[in-house]
Amino acid sequence: MEPWRKLAPRQGLRDVLSLRFDDAENLETGETGITFPQKQHILDGLEFADGREGEPLLIQCWAGLSRSAAFALGLIARGLHYDGVEQFTEEAVENLLQIRPQAHPNVLVLKLVLETFLSAEETEEATLEMVNHPVLLANRFHRS
Repeated sequence: MEPWRKLAPRQGLRDVLSLRFDDAENLETGETGITFPQKQHILDGLEFADGREGEPLLIQCWAGLSRSAAFALGLIARGLHYDGVEQFTEEAVENLLQIRPQAHPNVLVLKLVLETFLSAEETEEATLEMVNHPVLLANRFHRS
């Protein structure tokens, strides 16, 4: 969630981790007052997700399109990569689109997740492959 939003109700949820940062993708922006996604946000999120292996996991940002989509895409990619799937980027995007067809993942959040299990070069390549997927690219520019 954005840092300024009130926390959503938590009824029916067993465990909750609230990560609060803005939907910012460009670290070079001149804007002030923005809370950028940080590596520690991602590490905390991954630790939380890993502690619930085999359980349902709800990942939600304000609109459910960008930050949460990026984190979910990174989790899916990580699982496929660890399972030895060679074309994990394509399969990860297809899995995400089955869950959230209108997703347009936040590039910075996705990159931060990928950096936790890929080299810098592999992270760049995988990020470009995923965000340039035709459907994700169309979603980014044709929002309804």
